[in-house]
Amino acid sequence: MDTSMIKGFSGPKGKPAKVMIRDELSPLSMRLLHELRSLQDKLELRFVRPGRNGAIMIRRSHFYNIPGYESIWSCREKSSGGLAIFIRTSLQVEVIVTKAEQGHHQISVKIKNGTSSIIIHGMYRPPDNDIPCLITSLEEVLASVEASSPCFILGDLNVPINNPEGSDVQKYFQLLNSYNMVVTNTLTTRPSSGNTLDHVICSVADAARVTNFTMECELSDHNYVLTAYNLKTARKRKTLTKTWVNYQAVDAQFHTFLESQNLSILPVNERLESVTHHYAELTEKNSRSTSVDVMVKTDSCPWYNFDIWKLGKIRDNILKRKKRNQ
Repeated sequence: MDTSMIKGFSGPKGKPAKVMIRDELSPLSMRLLHELRSLQDKLELRFVRPGRNGAIMIRRSHFYNIPGYESIWSCREKSSGGLAIFIRTSLQVEVIVTKAEQGHHQISVKIKNGTSSIIIHGMYRPPDNDIPCLITSLEEVLASVEASSPCFILGDLNVPINNPEGSDVQKYFQLLNSYNMVVTNTLTTRPSSGNTLDHVICSVADAARVTNFTMECELSDHNYVLTAYNLKTARKRKTLTKTWVNYQAVDAQFHTFLESQNLSILPVNERLESVTHHYAELTEKNSRSTSVDVMVKTDSCPWYNFDIWKLGKIRDNILKRKKRNQ
């Protein structure tokens, strides 16, 4: 890099030296800024960029560095925009993908949480790249989603979902629907255009556990979208009931009833009512019910019944016996 772009200042004693970068946010200056981030305790970085009206815009280094977080960057050849993911250093993270192809940026990471994991795909589509190309890239991501891990697609995709009449927007929604995915945020993220361009995407099953907050941002023409995902699914108590009927006894007693009654003297409707009523009484008489209270996930597993619970208990008992015999 041309050294004329960097000016060093020796600050007062005990204070960090200052480095001023004068440039139009070129790839070289961004690369320099990225390299100097590791020296943030010793340097005060200032990024100076001439504004459209000749004003000077200053961006301090702490906008690019968050203490206690690791950053992953997807380099961009042009100024403005781009993609970065910041992850708390205490988390166990595996970087899956970092690429910028055909103008689209993608950073994919797997965050491990005990025995489970969460997949996060950060994506960015510059406004000057077409949506069909994004849809192709997005379909590749969706096709690789692991059913066992919650998956989120986050980023400035520049698709105005608040305008569902657009053909590209319809194709975008059709793709998400085909993979059972949904955009969970609907508020405006770019106030100047009134569009929702920044999206938080997850599966329909996980959407109930997602809470989004959209806030004004003084550092960008886009709003913040803060997302909280509840790792622990709320549970509620549910009573599961199983009823057994001794149909052999019901059939024998019903046969005796039919032989002992002269139903032919009754009108057809009364005859039918008498037969069905007595059969219902015999069924109830020869039935027994068992109930059990269990904790189930809220708003999920509507198919969970006594039979499935019983199979789970049988499985657990088999595993316990196998463990004792080892």
